[in-house]
Amino acid sequence: MPAKKSYAFAEAKDYRDFLEIKHLRTKNHLVLVALASYMLFSGLYLLLAGYPGMWILKLMIGFFVVLGMNIASLAYGKESPQFYEINKHITTLGVFSISVAMIFMFQAPASIPLLFLAYAICAVYQDIKVLLVSNLYMIFTLTMIIIGFPEYLHLIDGSLESVLGMVFFFIVFVLMLTGSSFIIAKQKRFFYNQIALQNELEFRHLDLLMQTGKKYVNEHRVLNLEMYYEKANEMLAVFAKSIDIENPFEEKLALLKDLEKAESFQDAKEKHPDLTEKEWNRLQDLLIGKNTKLRKIALKIAHTVDVDVKKREIFSETYYKTLQHQNDSFETKVVAFAIFYALLRKGSNVIRPLSDEEIHDFLVNTDFYYLVDRRVMKVYEHDHDVFEAIIEEAYGEGGNA
Repeated sequence: MPAKKSYAFAEAKDYRDFLEIKHLRTKNHLVLVALASYMLFSGLYLLLAGYPGMWILKLMIGFFVVLGMNIASLAYGKESPQFYEINKHITTLGVFSISVAMIFMFQAPASIPLLFLAYAICAVYQDIKVLLVSNLYMIFTLTMIIIGFPEYLHLIDGSLESVLGMVFFFIVFVLMLTGSSFIIAKQKRFFYNQIALQNELEFRHLDLLMQTGKKYVNEHRVLNLEMYYEKANEMLAVFAKSIDIENPFEEKLALLKDLEKAESFQDAKEKHPDLTEKEWNRLQDLLIGKNTKLRKIALKIAHTVDVDVKKREIFSETYYKTLQHQNDSFETKVVAFAIFYALLRKGSNVIRPLSDEEIHDFLVNTDFYYLVDRRVMKVYEHDHDVFEAIIEEAYGEGGNA
């Protein structure tokens, strides 16, 4: 019995991280605009209100430091994504520190919303760690102001009841903000996880088609490389003639045919030492008989050309035709699997009839395992005689009647 398989692919995490870094750059742009607007309006208000120039200068220096860090992260983030991660936390601490400084400048209840403004700017990141830092900073600051500087809030009296009531109100309010922000952050992560998983499934499906094609598909449906390169040469020859030049593609096509037949790329390299590493990489991508980009693109086009996907179906199984649609009942999935199993045993114009051992190898020891609901696969692995009985009842002994 094969080792226990996991339906979670480690490769999906890499692509999810790539998506997060990619969108983090866009979020940094939004934060940069918000910070610049915050600085502009704050500076204008302080000037019009007649605050001391030294106060304004110190505040602007704080803004420029945080803005400078954001600009630097955008510049160096392309080389190392870690700059984006570090910048999130520096920006969070910076914008809250500026807001606290302004509260001490104004010394009025009207300045307290500046903390919530800082919270809103940091919420753009939709990051749980940033959310935690924001909450701790906000609760600590509000508590210290209520206890240490109650006059900033114009409290009627500094009694314990008033202080505790105010602290309780702010904590509840912050927790409500936290709840909504946490939901948004989790939705974002779910969104990235789904995209990453679908991307990984697509690659695995294409690899599965290429791995099993030669082994199980009828001979007349297997890719004919000789015919492919012959037709490609004819087409390119006509193209070269139409623009009145000698055919420059014939030599490259011959080289591609050699690569297709070679046991390894190293053997082909030894036969053609004049080609550079860059040229070899480009030629490898143009191969059609091996596990290459061009082959995967051709397979994807062939299998999705008739699929019409609406925007609201972004995560729908209409993208990938599997046997584990979420809306189907378990009984429906078993029936669908039984029909598919019968097709494999009976064969068709595409696939030859397979034996019980070949079907087991195909279903359990390839990535097709992940296209079937795990509960159905559990039934098959432990009681696959049930499906054999269905075949015999439908087609007779041996399943070939």
